Amino acid sequence: MFKDRIDAGKQLSEKLKAYSGKSDVVILGIPRGGIVVASIVSEALHLPLDVIVIKKIGLPGNEEFAIGAAGPEMFHVDEEKIKGLGVDRGILDVAIKSKQTEAKERYNFLSEGRIPQSLKDKEVILVDDGIATGETMGLAVQIAKKESAKKVIVGVPVAAEDSLELIGADEIICVLKSKTLGAIGEFYEEFPPVEDDKVKSLLKNG
Repeated sequence: MFKDRIDAGKQLSEKLKAYSGKSDVVILGIPRGGIVVASIVSEALHLPLDVIVIKKIGLPGNEEFAIGAAGPEMFHVDEEKIKGLGVDRGILDVAIKSKQTEAKERYNFLSEGRIPQSLKDKEVILVDDGIATGETMGLAVQIAKKESAKKVIVGVPVAAEDSLELIGADEIICVLKSKTLGAIGEFYEEFPPVEDDKVKSLLKNG
């Protein structure tokens, strides 16, 4: 159990000490809550902070049921879920394009025109406040690898054990692994919503 995202970031930083101060390491946080955790890690380890925006692709008609994830240029969907649920491919394609556009607009809004960190030949630490299904983090790993990162590390305070096996990272640093994970907030005493102004402020100072 973590007190809040700041406490989670401090505990995660201890696990990531081996990367402290290295010139070829960059941290990417996933908004919104992941940026809070990532900013603590960035400060503790003296590493640059940037943002990677991933949007959940929900089942058409039931958006809370994740069937994939989309970034500005890439997406991933769970083909087994799609087949099993009989999802109309035309409707899904529209949803994917919409989520990709949303991710691009979201990145531009949060980054405020700053030049993104180059990931080429870098060791990239991807940080979120927790991993449930792994769809979001799995796509973040794919994006980092496509951008020629030499090593992709996933750093999270808490995650579902089964999901960690599916995300494809070169290294996973997780403070607390859970066999059953209903909601990430269950592992935090305080888990308030994170406002956009907070995210933008942390990125500006990161």
